[in-house]
Amino acid sequence: MPDIVYVFSNKAQPGWIKVGWTSRSVEERRKELSSATGVVEPFQIEAVFEIAAGSGQVAEQLAHSTLSSFKRSKEHFLCAPDIAKNLIATALDRLNAAPFDVQDLYRKIDQLERASTEYSENDRRIRASWDGRREEISKVTRAKIYELDQRFRTSYRWRFGVSWLVLVAFVSTSLYLLWPLYGATSLVVVVAAIVLCRLARSEMPLFVEDPRLYRVERSVLERAERDATQQATEEYNRLKQSIEDAYKKQIDEARTCENDLRRLGLPIRRSRKKSRKR
Repeated sequence: MPDIVYVFSNKAQPGWIKVGWTSRSVEERRKELSSATGVVEPFQIEAVFEIAAGSGQVAEQLAHSTLSSFKRSKEHFLCAPDIAKNLIATALDRLNAAPFDVQDLYRKIDQLERASTEYSENDRRIRASWDGRREEISKVTRAKIYELDQRFRTSYRWRFGVSWLVLVAFVSTSLYLLWPLYGATSLVVVVAAIVLCRLARSEMPLFVEDPRLYRVERSVLERAERDATQQATEEYNRLKQSIEDAYKKQIDEARTCENDLRRLGLPIRRSRKKSRKR
């Protein structure tokens, strides 16, 4: 097991840090110091530096020498933890020390829990946005198709009504005028009436629309709806993939932090111990 140089802080002594080394688990050392008589608050691990076994004492002396201007007692320094971390990391770089900001490791693990909630909320949000967009596209298309249907049906009613009105008027007039010659003339009258009916149906440009044009227009509207829906779906998939990638990245970072904590012998979850009363 490698030697470890640690940086501890204590809420009961704000601004103070303790710098030492151990060949055991840093968590065991923290608990040992926290259980000492006179310690009101348990120590917190600010940073850990892994070095080769047998180099702990040398690394500690090097760290103390670096922080000599902040020294107040044997292993205690009046220095901000962040400043101490940077100075010690620079000093121990020649020993190929592997620095670990323990508080930062815990923060990344805590962020994963918040990221899980944010991922669920973002997924619901973009899902609701996609459903709303799809419903809006469908609603607009249905309105246009309804308008097209109404226009076609109106033109069809005009065409049908005028045609039969012309037919009835012509037949009635012909029968009234040619009643004596009803025999052979009736067939001629009916044929003429049908011809006039077809002419009436085809010569109504203000009211008559070609059914083929209706089918083409409706097909265009339906195709536009499919294209818009497909575009909205692709946008939804892109957004969903982006938040999934960000979430997976945070999971990977959190797992790396957990592995580092396990290697250092530290608990995966930050301790929530209450302060001890005297």
